[in-house]
Amino acid sequence: MEFFSKLLISWGVGESFSWVLAFLISLGIIITIAYSAHILFKIYLHRRLNKYLEKKGAYWGRYIIDGRIVHRLSHLVPAIIIYTAVPLLSSPNLAIDNTIIRFIQAIMMLYILLACILVFNSALFIGENIYKRQKGNKRHPIKSYLQVL
Repeated sequence: MEFFSKLLISWGVGESFSWVLAFLISLGIIITIAYSAHILFKIYLHRRLNKYLEKKGAYWGRYIIDGRIVHRLSHLVPAIIIYTAVPLLSSPNLAIDNTIIRFIQAIMMLYILLACILVFNSALFIGENIYKRQKGNKRHPIKSYLQVL
């Protein structure tokens, strides 16, 4: 962040405003890296896993693909990157940045929690669909138990 601030000052931007712009530029770079990691994770792992599961031919593979568990896991990658990289933006020259950093981290923690809940929900959905194919599932349905969770 100091590099961007010095660069902006050399271009004639005021010192206090240069720190704000440097903060925003650095935050933009972190978001770009997180989004790129999200796309790479989604393309690489999602496609590879789908090809593997389709090739394997197991009936449960279709449930994993339809349950979109890998898609929902891919949402964790950018949130974790942003959560861990935002503290690198702290600077003594910017008075409000610690508040902003804590706010961004709180938002990312909520997003991570929501993504984990969605992954857990997808796993329950997949487990229910696999259980439905088993013998004896009419006598012992698990849907009501899963709805409680």
